[in-house]
Amino acid sequence: MSTKKDMREDLSNEGRALLRLIVQHAGTSGFEPGDPSTYLGYKDCCVSLKAAPAHADLPWGRLLRHGLNDLNDWTKRHNLPRVTGLIVNQTGDRQYWPGGDYFDSNGRPDMDGPWWEDQARQAAQMNWQAFL
Repeated sequence: MSTKKDMREDLSNEGRALLRLIVQHAGTSGFEPGDPSTYLGYKDCCVSLKAAPAHADLPWGRLLRHGLNDLNDWTKRHNLPRVTGLIVNQTGDRQYWPGGDYFDSNGRPDMDGPWWEDQARQAAQMNWQAFL
């Protein structure tokens, strides 16, 4: 059986940095579970992780791909809530929804709201400290 230490070491540095950022954001007074308008945006993550400057016009979700994929795959391997669902598009036709890859990579139909809401709630309630 895997220990939390083993599980922690099984997560890439990029995935851990992203998890740390999500956990920090979820601990702020502006974060409200169940209200995606208070979740992190892809651009916010890229700027915070210094992947790109805020003034750039880039496909933000694609810049995070490695850390996002690592973190999402890690949560699947260890049967943990899909915490990457706490990162959403802040604009566009998918505003306040995770990117389509989130659903596809978890074997869910695109924009499966009830499943995502449940995963987001579980992720927000989880104590992630042992994995940081």
